[in-house]
Amino acid sequence: MSNVSTEGPATPGFALFWYFMALVAVGAGLVTMFAYGSGFGELVGGDAYNLQIIATRGTGLIGVGVVCALLGLSSQLHQIARLVATVEPSGPERPGE
Repeated sequence: MSNVSTEGPATPGFALFWYFMALVAVGAGLVTMFAYGSGFGELVGGDAYNLQIIATRGTGLIGVGVVCALLGLSSQLHQIARLVATVEPSGPERPGE
């Protein structure tokens, strides 16, 4: 008997969605952090304040990307657990059973 549910939204597409969202968030975070100047990211009067704000926003987006990647990994592990739970053991017979 297994405690793994065989119902739910854990499909390969669900994990791929979270991996895609992780790539988008990390990419947006890197662009936010490193694309400064030419009108992009100029929020307040001083450059030092702008760089601090942009670095914080970029780090936050990268953190969201890491969380999305962990959600994708947990979804993929749940899918693997569901597959293992549905497979019946077919090993050699043990004596006395």
